[in-house]
Amino acid sequence: MLNITGFLSRQHRNFKTILIRRTGATLFNYLTESYRDIYIRLMGADYIQLGLLHTIGRLISAIISYPFGRLIDHRSSRNILIFAMILEALVPLTFFLANDWIMVSIAIVLYSVVFFCLSGVETVVVANSVKKEDRARCFSILATFGNIPPLIIPLVAGIFLTKKGGYSIFNINILFITQFLGLALLTFIISRRLEDMPVYEKKKQSVIDEFKVLLDSGPSLRRWLVIDTVSNASFAVFSRYIWIYGIEEKNITPLLIGVMTTVYAIIGIFSSIPLGALADKIGRLKVVILLRIPLHLGMILFLFTNDPRLFILGWALRGTFQANVGILNAYRNELVPVSVRGRWMGMREMLRAIFSIPAPLFGGVLYSQVSPMAPFLFYIFVDVFIRVPLMFTMPKTISKAEFM
Repeated sequence: MLNITGFLSRQHRNFKTILIRRTGATLFNYLTESYRDIYIRLMGADYIQLGLLHTIGRLISAIISYPFGRLIDHRSSRNILIFAMILEALVPLTFFLANDWIMVSIAIVLYSVVFFCLSGVETVVVANSVKKEDRARCFSILATFGNIPPLIIPLVAGIFLTKKGGYSIFNINILFITQFLGLALLTFIISRRLEDMPVYEKKKQSVIDEFKVLLDSGPSLRRWLVIDTVSNASFAVFSRYIWIYGIEEKNITPLLIGVMTTVYAIIGIFSSIPLGALADKIGRLKVVILLRIPLHLGMILFLFTNDPRLFILGWALRGTFQANVGILNAYRNELVPVSVRGRWMGMREMLRAIFSIPAPLFGGVLYSQVSPMAPFLFYIFVDVFIRVPLMFTMPKTISKAEFM
């Protein structure tokens, strides 16, 4: 068993600071996590317009991704993280101030940029702060701590909306302004704790030369880029429509959303650390591939049943997949040298963003013109018949001599 106290005591201050940041950000962000797309629908956007908004957000992410990755390698990761946190706090404030769905597009673009920037710089800071043999467990602990607030916050938000009369712009705006105030406070706290990391490489190269260097940094990178790109694009097809489908097709109440999200978090907390340790022992990809079984079973229950108890069971099954995030973060960062992790992240995210630009709009077309189930079934098909077979071609274990 992993001794959490002893394990954390030997980790770098920055890892522990990111733990605080992730936990606090999840606490405040989960106030509105399930309601952003519902809010956009309440503002008057149809399914295709909703998809178009997220397509625009992904376009902006594609434009900034590689320059941002270069910044991480060449500039202070601490300053970059704090700046991204300031933008994160502005997202709920922008939603709160919007008066129609077109103005919401500003918030969506900001959200897309912030989500990319924070996940990227957090990943690099943690990967550069911990030892290789601890990396998967550190990322799993990060995921686990991030899942503590969802034990109660979605339920609190669901009870609040229920008592206030259900889904409405006014009610959700109260959640947005609360989220803004909490994130602003968190930004101040993290700015006082986070230490600067070494800048590993200051040599400037052209973008084309850097792409060549990155792709030559280790074997299997090209295949992994394909896997990552396919995964992100197919996920973007359905992800914006989960709770819209639940509310409009399954009549899911705010309280039931809260219960499902809480169960999802509970399973994530109790499974992430053991699965991360198992991944360190038997191989990252073995565990990642196995976790796809409960992920897809949970979605099938959501799509093809009408019993709230089965919805909750489905989300419990999907909860085990949260360990996948930490394990894959460890695996990705072991494929490339430490000095180019920022640029690798930027290139990877740029390609993911480029190929997923039309995905939300495509999902809106599938949802409105084919069937509300179509975006979800599309994702399952791509994952099972394209992504998983490609993952079987990747190295099953990582050795320092091979990749580092």
